[in-house]
Amino acid sequence: MKKILAIILMLALLTSLFACGKPAEPTPSAPVITDTPAGPGSELPPTPPAAEKIGWYPDALAASAGREKYKIAYISIAMTDQLHSALNNALKEWCAKLNCDYVSFDAKADYDAFLSGVETYATQGLDAIIIDVDVSAQQRTREICDEYGVVWFPAMSPFMDEANEKYVAPAVVLNSYTCGRNQIDWMFANYQKELGAPETDASKIGYIFLDWSPHPEIHLRITGATDRYTELYPDLAATNWIPIDVLPGGPENSEGAFDLVSAYLSTNASKFDYWFIGSATDEFAIGAARAVEQLGLADKAIISAIMGGSVIEEWNAGTATPWKSLITVPLVVLAEPMLCGLLAILDGRATYESLWQDSVPAGQTYGILEFAPQEFTAANKGDYFTSVDAWIAHTYP
Repeated sequence: MKKILAIILMLALLTSLFACGKPAEPTPSAPVITDTPAGPGSELPPTPPAAEKIGWYPDALAASAGREKYKIAYISIAMTDQLHSALNNALKEWCAKLNCDYVSFDAKADYDAFLSGVETYATQGLDAIIIDVDVSAQQRTREICDEYGVVWFPAMSPFMDEANEKYVAPAVVLNSYTCGRNQIDWMFANYQKELGAPETDASKIGYIFLDWSPHPEIHLRITGATDRYTELYPDLAATNWIPIDVLPGGPENSEGAFDLVSAYLSTNASKFDYWFIGSATDEFAIGAARAVEQLGLADKAIISAIMGGSVIEEWNAGTATPWKSLITVPLVVLAEPMLCGLLAILDGRATYESLWQDSVPAGQTYGILEFAPQEFTAANKGDYFTSVDAWIAHTYP
């Protein structure tokens, strides 16, 4: 059991905030926490925060004992994918631990339905809404919540004033820049094992990266990947590095990714001996995997996605797939400070401005907790679904 927990619960190494575009330093201002190796490919979590540390579980648990239940809603633009479904389940588990009633709403990728859902729930006596939507609807969502006096908190997309690249609230996020860099390293370290391939000169490997540039946080993933690839193979960046922006559509556009990857590989498949496909989102990887399979290239291509988790169902079923890795973090880990920070604001023990002040990036006002990623594969897929109880037992013994 200890071995399982050590593998499952290794993440929470806090790094710093990304900026829109390449950061001056990949890991600037957040606290540096020294971790201890727990075995091959895993890390132990950092020392738990002190019980009085506002915005974390021990503090939130102590504060929850004497108050009435809060009513919390999680409203997502889409919840059918593994990523948002896992976050929904994690928030529900944490709410049960922290004296909160919990509801959720899935807008099914319909922005009008999303805003209507926010307004409907805001009029039903909620105390707070955790909001999961991209920048296109964030401003209107905040206006609705403010109009009805409902506290709001971002889920996995930090709320930003795009005009001046300033964050307008604290947030809990995955370190997207590091994800991109780690994905490059994972591909080159594992392709021989995953493909049963001989060691191959990098000049004979084409690297496609599927980006979605309208979203600053998602786009930062290709920034990290591009920087790392260029560091490793500066002479190949112009010929072997193939960025593809999956437009039009959104980050859930698996069909768009399928069309673009199919179109490119159908005319360029023979250009390289092997293909690496890095995906900025789960859904792009779904489309890319289907394209690779239909073109008969599954023995010559590997795919790695950032965030998400849809591939885990295929791994569990033993389905053969070119999708070999997932660069992400268990959602119970992100959900802990997400909910606990919100509860501190509801209690009046913190404000948006005061929460996590030891993690405010340079030039910003609000605390941003950014977590380093882990690489998941078919070998350690169960770690992704670690429970809240397991996380608490390991992190707060």
